[in-house]
Amino acid sequence: MAAIFVSYRKQGADKGRALHLAQDLRAAFGDDAVFIDEQTYALGRIGDFLSYEVTGCKAVLVVIGQTWVDRIQDLSDDRDWVRREIETGLKQRSLMVPVLVDDAQMPLKSKLPAAVAELADFHAVDIYPRHWKDNVDTLIDLLATHLKLQRRRISQSVPNLSGDWIDTDGVPVKLVHRGDEIKIYLLSGGRPMGEGEASLSGNQVRFTIWRPDLGNGNGFGTVSSDGRQISGSIQYGSQRFGFSISKR
Repeated sequence: MAAIFVSYRKQGADKGRALHLAQDLRAAFGDDAVFIDEQTYALGRIGDFLSYEVTGCKAVLVVIGQTWVDRIQDLSDDRDWVRREIETGLKQRSLMVPVLVDDAQMPLKSKLPAAVAELADFHAVDIYPRHWKDNVDTLIDLLATHLKLQRRRISQSVPNLSGDWIDTDGVPVKLVHRGDEIKIYLLSGGRPMGEGEASLSGNQVRFTIWRPDLGNGNGFGTVSSDGRQISGSIQYGSQRFGFSISKR
């Protein structure tokens, strides 16, 4: 089981931030060291599997963005999975790390249900989009020291990304990768439904994309060390979405 469990809300920009963070942590510590529930489940009940993963971890990183704050009342429901993850981490005395993204503020202890109120007693870590790499590097160093994890040397180069991909909502994506430039095609029924372009710097991707239903969007993402997954977030006007695509 993984040493680090990433807990997050699956809606809005929170999803993209959590997936991006998990990718960076995996690059630093290895895929087996980090669990986030976008990965493939084992056979059996999903609830049992998640309980097993969070129970065995050394640290629970709670990604707190605007969606998390907006849904704070959901923590009052003892069936809420984010609450159960936090509650389990607290009971087993895992290292709890509130990770604040997109300028979210740590909720006051009085605003949290009693079962998870102790989360407010832990030091929070801020990660700002403009300083993402520096902020995450600092967090990685702290986790390596506290959890006695070996930070591995990684190459910033990635394999060629050309080919057929699919996102977590089942939308097919085609990438054409030449040098540091990537062409992006979103498909529907085998026909283009949007397109864009991206620039690659190491394992970081910045892109623009156009869709007929949403217009122009801008985003960024991180390529996994094996070049088979890209996770990040994209902004269309006032709407921000998290995404993760996998190579077929």
